[in-house]
Amino acid sequence: MQRLGRSLALFSSLWLAPAVARAQASGGATDETVRLRSGAVYSGHLVEKVPGDHVTLQLATGEIKVIPWADIPAAAAPSAPPAAAASVRVRLRAENPHVALYRLSSTFGGYDGDGDAFSGANYERVCLTPCDLRLDRASQYQIGGEGVAASDILELPAADRVELTVHAGSASLQALGWVFTYLGGGLALAAPLSLALEAAMPSGPAGNGGLTASPFFWPTVGAAALGVGLLAVGLPLWLGNGTKVSMRSSRSGDDLDSNPAPDVP
Repeated sequence: MQRLGRSLALFSSLWLAPAVARAQASGGATDETVRLRSGAVYSGHLVEKVPGDHVTLQLATGEIKVIPWADIPAAAAPSAPPAAAASVRVRLRAENPHVALYRLSSTFGGYDGDGDAFSGANYERVCLTPCDLRLDRASQYQIGGEGVAASDILELPAADRVELTVHAGSASLQALGWVFTYLGGGLALAAPLSLALEAAMPSGPAGNGGLTASPFFWPTVGAAALGVGLLAVGLPLWLGNGTKVSMRSSRSGDDLDSNPAPDVP
């Protein structure tokens, strides 16, 4: 909610009602008790607090009460939660020299010629390992690089310093494992279905129905065995080649040196 002047704040009950409803729906409202210089006491949900200007409460009766800041003794003024740091110092370490840290720069989406929705994201490279710099906490990040499997999306914690230790997976092996897994899974599922259909249909000379008389029996069994083999190879390649990121944060900075880190625009 945008900051309002005192004159407007005194007449803002109707404007604040939707914000109150949203705060209650999200569970974000907090209970506050405000004692005025006159001795009056008001308790309710804290809707808005503008230091030096006013405090807005929703009372138990549902009334929106806007209290001028000048009417509140300094010792009784509700304290604001500490603001999270806008940036955090990040140190990136990895054995693979191609590991890089990327930042989400933009997103896009739309509909193709068939009317199907699509979406995507653009990332810009921030630095190549090893690096040590300050980054904006509000942005989203991802580990990648040449031949490196992309990591999950990273969100920086509210800390003074963060150390990212990366165990890079192979993008090519991960892609190969993905292909083997889906191909093997398709064969492994299709083969039993094919065998079931063969068993339900007469085959061979008259009077000699049965599965073993079909010329497709052994090829189907072979396809099933191939599918299982592809799965046995593909799953470890796919799941075992993901990039893993270990994140260690510190508020005191004892685990990181005290050299200043450059800011990234």
